[in-house]
Amino acid sequence: MNRKVFPLGFWNYAKLGMYGTEAVQDWQDCGMNLCMSPRFEAEEDDPKQLIAFLDECEKRGIRLVVDDQRASWIGASTDPEGYKERFGRVLADFGSHPAVFGFYVGDEPSGAQLADAKAAIRLQRECAPHLTPFINFNPYSDGNEKHLNGQDFDSWIDDFVRESGLQLLSYDRYSQLNPHDEVNSGIDEYYKSLNRFSAAAKRNHVPLWVSDLAVGHFRYRCPKEDDLRWQLTTSVASGADCVWWFFMYMRTCRINYRVAPIDELGEKTETYHWLSRVQRSFQQQFGGLFPLLTHEESLHALRAYGGYPLLRWNSHPIVKNLTCDHHLPALISLFRADDGTKYLALVNNSQTESGYFHLLLQPCVKEMYRVAFSMFDTRTNSAFGGGCHKVQATPWGGAEVNCRYNDVCNAFSVAEDGTVHNGAWLAPGQMEVYRLVF
Repeated sequence: MNRKVFPLGFWNYAKLGMYGTEAVQDWQDCGMNLCMSPRFEAEEDDPKQLIAFLDECEKRGIRLVVDDQRASWIGASTDPEGYKERFGRVLADFGSHPAVFGFYVGDEPSGAQLADAKAAIRLQRECAPHLTPFINFNPYSDGNEKHLNGQDFDSWIDDFVRESGLQLLSYDRYSQLNPHDEVNSGIDEYYKSLNRFSAAAKRNHVPLWVSDLAVGHFRYRCPKEDDLRWQLTTSVASGADCVWWFFMYMRTCRINYRVAPIDELGEKTETYHWLSRVQRSFQQQFGGLFPLLTHEESLHALRAYGGYPLLRWNSHPIVKNLTCDHHLPALISLFRADDGTKYLALVNNSQTESGYFHLLLQPCVKEMYRVAFSMFDTRTNSAFGGGCHKVQATPWGGAEVNCRYNDVCNAFSVAEDGTVHNGAWLAPGQMEVYRLVF
């Protein structure tokens, strides 16, 4: 079986030559599979250097968004023929390599830059229809029309996709790691961006990429393992089809950037090891499943952020209620597979506390299977000693266990009226995913 993987990657910023191709092993060991290349400067660098990186990535099943400055949006709208000629040289150097996902257009365009950005994407698609241009946008913020030439967000993003032929929506948001205040405004802004960009991606039938934070700077704290897990799971549960991290390699030491996954000494930090564990564990448990699913809706329970609906008692056709013994908020999302199978994701939405959650499902749900961490041999079920509660392999390459049969402190039960109850101990940002049978 060729098991799918969930796309995970990082912003690079390192110049070509700062490190050798042995770095690709570090990327793989951190759970990365769709990354940004080192920056290539045509006037200074030998294309063979970058091709060596691409060759190493191909061996390891990693694809790269190539950062070649000749592909940037500058001048694309005012001199399209000049841009095509310039981009043609980029394609001649790298465009046929199988490890190339696409080329980097630019970051956070606004105002007059938007015309160039649209033109660059359109021209790249015309010249290289087999590749995917990559551009990243500012996060959504109330009143940010000044960056969008006066348009409201929804009409702006719809126009941009239609006029450019953009094939994916990517944005960054880091307020989730701001110091906590009484109203959790940083988390609210984080979810506001997720909400608006997720809706835009669905409207325009393109995948959603989310850039999360892996390095402390400005007012943002240095993320710990719980923070990294929370960002990854909340992004995916809210509809992200790819997650990138800002960033991997420490840039020139300045301002207050600190504890990047690979620091200013070229050494792996605690952030690297935490991120590696979070990403590889996610990939092991869920990586083969989420690429097969379509996000349908997300609800917040006990506390709602970013305009997401708050779950109300007995008001949803599938989810009857969600409570927590420790009064922590939760994120609940529903997904569907191509054959109509429903999956439910439950995430502890606290960044700091563990708690015991009670999920109540409507009587229409007859069985639920937890997507398990397949660290044990599912053929012999050696970790569970056999029996009716054993873990089973899934068609998509993972593992699952029927919650009805005493699955790890879940306190599964069915009430007289048919309401299904399942409990779960969840660490900050921990996610459980259930396949629902009706």
